[in-house]
Amino acid sequence: MRITFNKKKNTKDSQKVPQQAIQGTEDFEHFYRNSIKKLIHIAYQIVGDKNVAEGIVHDVLIYIWEKRNEIFITVSLEAYAIKAVKFKSFDHLKKRLKKEKLQQEILNSQPDSYNNVEEEVYAEELKTEVGHLTDLLPKRCQEVFRLSREKLMSNREIAKGLQISEKAVEKHMTKAIKQLRIGLQKV
Repeated sequence: MRITFNKKKNTKDSQKVPQQAIQGTEDFEHFYRNSIKKLIHIAYQIVGDKNVAEGIVHDVLIYIWEKRNEIFITVSLEAYAIKAVKFKSFDHLKKRLKKEKLQQEILNSQPDSYNNVEEEVYAEELKTEVGHLTDLLPKRCQEVFRLSREKLMSNREIAKGLQISEKAVEKHMTKAIKQLRIGLQKV
């Protein structure tokens, strides 16, 4: 993920604007709790898919947390996160539209019977690869992911059934989706 930000500089201009710093995990957790729904809603309005929107927001928040000591923010942390979520959402939309256009061009250039067989084979290969990658996840992470994606359970239902917090469910899902993305990029 690439978000444009200003690195710390020793210029007179950068010294005039204070850095919006995340002092510790409590600050970030407070920001997370107060902003997550709003950020997901913003991403969802752009991409139209709740799971994709959640993934985008989680990617942005992970990026902000990991780069917290390098980012020089000239606006509020919330405004920065909103801008990053919008940018990442539009980028996702742009890539998805480009991919769909390419797929449509390919479909238009091949006979219909060939497309159906090819799509079925591709779908089966993809399903097999996702299954294999899921098997490589840690046990609890696998369990949470399968309940969410295969059994279509909500985070609340999973948390109740496994007797863990919803936050733990979110962390397991974030980890699973991240690992699957990485694994599928190699395919």
